[in-house]
Order: sequence, then C-alpha cells, then structure tokens
Amino acid sequence: MNWSKDRSIALSRGCVVLFMILLAALDIGCYWAVRWFIGLRFMPWQSGVLMMVTIYLCSGFGWVLLVRLWQLLDNIRLQLVFDLRNVKLLRQVSWCCVGAGAVCLVSCLYYLPFIAVAIAAGFMALLVRIVNNIFQQAIDMKAELEFMIWEGEAIMNDLNYKESSYNFEFPYEDDESKRILYNSRTNALALIDKENCETLCAANCETLCAANCSLCGARSCVGKMVPEPYGG
Repeated sequence: MNWSKDRSIALSRGCVVLFMILLAALDIGCYWAVRWFIGLRFMPWQSGVLMMVTIYLCSGFGWVLLVRLWQLLDNIRLQLVFDLRNVKLLRQVSWCCVGAGAVCLVSCLYYLPFIAVAIAAGFMALLVRIVNNIFQQAIDMKAELEFMIWEGEAIMNDLNYKESSYNFEFPYEDDESKRILYNSRTNALALIDKENCETLCAANCETLCAANCSLCGARSCVGKMVPEPYGG
C-alpha cells in the first residue's frame, strides 16, 4: 500500500479522536470504575475519593493535550509545519505532561503505583520538549535562510555579475520561476530568475554546467554570472 502523508495525518487524527472518546468514557464512568477498583484491592473509601480527584485533574490536562495535538495536526495538514504556532502548541503539550506527572507524583502519597504514571508523563514531557526545541531551531534557520535569500536578491539588483566556479543551483519551492544560487566558497545565497539562470548557463558554459550531482540534484554552474560578492 502506498502510504502517503495525508493518510498518515488522517491516522494520527483518528488516534486523537479515539483517545478523546476513551477519555470521555473515563470521565463518565470514573465513579463506578474507582468503586470497583477499591473493592477489588480492599482500599478505604477515602482512597477512592482521592483517586477520583487524581483522575479528574489528570483528565483536565489530558483534554488540553488532545486539543493541542489536534490543532498541531491540523496545521501540518495545511502545510504550516515550521510555524511559531506549532512551537507554542508543543510547549503546551509538554506542560500538560508535566502537570499530569506532578498530580500523579503527589498521588503516590496514598497509592504508590501512581509513581509509574508520573515517570511516564515526565518522560513524555521531555520528548515533547526536545521536539519543540527542534522545531524552534528549524524555524530560526528557515527565517535566517529567507533573510539571506532576499538580501542576496536585493544585492543582485544593484551589482554587476561575475563568473564563479563555486556556484550551485537549487530549486526554490516557493516560486518555480526562481532558483537559489549557492556559493560554496563564501556560503552566500542569492535568488535569481529561472529563465536568466538557464540562459546564462547555456550561453556561457554549456560544457562546464553539465556537471550534475547525483546525490542532491544540484547543478554546478561554474560559468554562471552572479553578483560580485557571490563570485569566487
């Protein structure tokens, strides 16, 4: 079966809905479930009351967590991946795990096995926090890249062109009519029109531009004309 991105997101959203249904069932049947449990373990009724308080407090964090996950998946479905809103959502998910873990940790005072839930919640909070930091770093890098590209485009409008043997051409996903030009010597980037890029390449270095990178698909544009700061 061809497993596409849309199917993966749909499966994830389905899992979130399933957990919402299970959490709602737990909220509704909490009294009877706790009553059955304390009868099975011969626990005092006071422990049952405390256990219900623990369950409902954790349920509150659970509802916030599931709603935030739904919003995160919805953003990904709309191709809003490296977005600051997703960082905020992941941070809230992490704090929900911390909150539930803290409740379970306190609940160990009357029922020690809750410590396993507290440890699991703390571990999940750590994982989500790491993912959150990765998203934040990716957003910062994306913003820096976009700044460098547009800065390079502005410079190109004012300066003369110069041949360079260090330039490589990459596709620009946001605009198919443009290409990203990377200079491996200066680490500079520039955004140029696709037509101009292909014309210059064909006119100036048909042989030299024939070098292709089989690994990344980049084309070496050694004879292509680029601004003076990007030359080498």
